[in-house]
Amino acid sequence: MIFNGGAGLHPFTNRVEALKEAPKPSRLVGEELMLLLLLMPPTDVRVESRTATTAFLVWTHTLLTANNVEIDRALGDAAFINIAVLSGGTSSYTDTDLAEGTRYRYRIRLT
Repeated sequence: MIFNGGAGLHPFTNRVEALKEAPKPSRLVGEELMLLLLLMPPTDVRVESRTATTAFLVWTHTLLTANNVEIDRALGDAAFINIAVLSGGTSSYTDTDLAEGTRYRYRIRLT
């Protein structure tokens, strides 16, 4: 079908043709979306319980599957260091041998 329209300096012609087959989705868009999902951090990260020398960490996965869960810890404002690499389905970790009265920060990454 051909549609003509417009007036004066702005005429237009649009040609509409039926597709012989459905367009294929872009492979690149699918790969970019998967990459975006893979980069999403876990959610609802919290310290469920704490004693003077232990902290029980809990989180929710944003991925259907992860190869590993990496736990990093920092003393106060110091740099993070890796303290554990867990299997992908893990959603909790108990950090032990903490010093009483010390502030710790944690970073949890799904890889």
